[in-house]
Amino acid sequence: MDNWYVVYEDGEMKVYRREIEDVDGIVLDPLRATHTVKGITARELANTFFHPDTRMEWENTLEAVEQLESLDDVTTVYRHLHKRVWPSQQRETIFCSNICVLTDVPKIENSIGGTYFVMNFSVDHPKAKIDPKLVRVKVNISLACQTYIDFAVTHQSIDEIKRADINCKLIYTAEVHPGGWAPAKVVRNIGKREITKFLKRIGTFSAEYVSNKPIDL
Repeated sequence: MDNWYVVYEDGEMKVYRREIEDVDGIVLDPLRATHTVKGITARELANTFFHPDTRMEWENTLEAVEQLESLDDVTTVYRHLHKRVWPSQQRETIFCSNICVLTDVPKIENSIGGTYFVMNFSVDHPKAKIDPKLVRVKVNISLACQTYIDFAVTHQSIDEIKRADINCKLIYTAEVHPGGWAPAKVVRNIGKREITKFLKRIGTFSAEYVSNKPIDL
């Protein structure tokens, strides 16, 4: 990838960054990460990311989650109030979230099931009035997931496959406008730290959450 470089690597996880600043010196670096989570399907991981039911259990940067509007079964507008990180001002995000199944996309080797995709992008909403005490962050985030099975069980039927045989390969991208200036080094260190913590948290939580449930492709 042109102008992208690895900023973190640990096992199956790899995080890339491309350094961008606007004319005011605000850091707008897009981040891209790949990761594999064992014991979970693409559908299960995407549903954990999309649905708010368990969000407060795995996303520990949040103080509150508010559902502003449900547009349909797969599209919802949320307000996230983030925990304040001293000495910066407390932040919030207002975004629309959509989950879907992608077709006509390349499949990884030994893949089964669909390619699940979640897109979160900032919007304005009449129920989310501007609060001068908060900084409103703009986001453009995506999560794409595919399920694949271990090579050793590729000869088996779907009904014979166990959780230990399945894996979820994900690609996560994030573009965040922090809503104001902060030192570039600080912003970049926080960005790298938070994306790696997020991937580990959602992967671990999701796998444990579905461990005793039927496999959902």
